Amino acid sequence: MKKLILSLLFAASFATAALASEFTVLAYPRNGGQANAEDWAATAQDLKDVNASTIVITKTWKDMEPGSRIYGDLHQLAKDFNDNAAAGRAVFFGIQPINTVKRELPRDLEKTAWDDPALIGRFQELMDHIMLEGAKPPKYISLANEADVYFEKNPKEVESFLKFYEAAQAIIKRNAWPDTRIGITVTFDGLMKGRTKIVQKLLQASEIAIFTYYPVIDLKLLPIEDINSHMDMILAAAGEKDIYFQEAGFPSSEGLGSSEARQAKFFDTFISAARSRDQIKMASLFMLHDFTPEHCDMFAAYYGFGKAPKDITRKFRDFLCTLGLKTSDGSEKQAWKTVVKNLK
Repeated sequence: MKKLILSLLFAASFATAALASEFTVLAYPRNGGQANAEDWAATAQDLKDVNASTIVITKTWKDMEPGSRIYGDLHQLAKDFNDNAAAGRAVFFGIQPINTVKRELPRDLEKTAWDDPALIGRFQELMDHIMLEGAKPPKYISLANEADVYFEKNPKEVESFLKFYEAAQAIIKRNAWPDTRIGITVTFDGLMKGRTKIVQKLLQASEIAIFTYYPVIDLKLLPIEDINSHMDMILAAAGEKDIYFQEAGFPSSEGLGSSEARQAKFFDTFISAARSRDQIKMASLFMLHDFTPEHCDMFAAYYGFGKAPKDITRKFRDFLCTLGLKTSDGSEKQAWKTVVKNLK
């Protein structure tokens, strides 16, 4: 979901093996962007409490290459890969040329067609630079985040993007990561709101089926009792492909008709549903702490809610800003205890 992974804020998400599935908790620290060493140490302890063994690292292409051949800190990116590999943690790497509602490309490529040789060539150069830093192979890669949302408003770009995806996949595998499994992240929302054909096209092109799962449609919560039927719907859409939940979450806001108890019940039910389906290999529980008010403001603007009617903006903030298992200052919600009980 979204530009929710900015380098420092979303450095990691960790997992523990549990029967057929692994479950990860996105490690957004208390106090968000103002987190200090003590906050990060507390986060590290929280992750130990769920026997962390996997990391999710997500970057937009624009983060990694903000200008033409002007690169971000790819050395640090490679170091993150390698440090986690040395610690025995697998890496799920999200590369986001699309991030839910918009393109996230280097400035000079913002309007370039997806299948333009110049754009594909630049992706090759980006990957070459990451390789030169000595990055060890990630186990999984997502190429584009919640792409069906973007393509709903830009349907004419689907075919050219799939050509880019095919070329990018070949580049990644040819560049010494032949065993990395690659897919395009789509939304559960897309299966429920008429984007099914777009979702199916993106899944058909993918090696693995990667979803974000929030049982919230038009800012209305779906019954937790429907989670098992939702999982069956996702399995049907994925066909025989392994399924990975890049994000799975539920708000605790009473303003949406939820509560801490209802959020806890969601995670209890979801973890059980995922464990009972061998096809589901990993799920990233979203997330450790609530966003700070500053990040809530930033994301509301990013997703176009800055100028929406006040009631709609309030509901969006109630959703996005209460997804944590703890509050932004570190206070535990009921969901945290539930997750620890299930994953420890």
